[in-house]
Amino acid sequence: MFCWLYTESVQRLSVAPNQYAQESPYIGNNVAMTRLAFDLDGWTDQPFDGTAVLTPEQVASEAPTFVSARLWDPRALQVSLDQLHTVRKYYDFTGVDTDRDSINDTPRQVFLSTRELAL
Repeated sequence: MFCWLYTESVQRLSVAPNQYAQESPYIGNNVAMTRLAFDLDGWTDQPFDGTAVLTPEQVASEAPTFVSARLWDPRALQVSLDQLHTVRKYYDFTGVDTDRDSINDTPRQVFLSTRELAL
């Protein structure tokens, strides 16, 4: 009982009033160690404003990237699945996941959803 009371009082009286100042050193350490673990220290930031014109040559040179770009929205599929199965009220689709799968040696976007019993 005392442990819970102590931790809750520290959280409410010390951390919550100034949460950003209290937690920023820990967040900074976490970011620094992540950068170190993935060897990201040699990277530099480059500004990108997105206003450059895309040419057909650039699209052709990056064809695999454009072919595998995600075009569908999983939220729309979620709504469609729910509407298609309204007749069967005992099924529920709790979520739709996006994945990439190789179909005929071509990477394709695939949606996965499980049909679960609605208790």
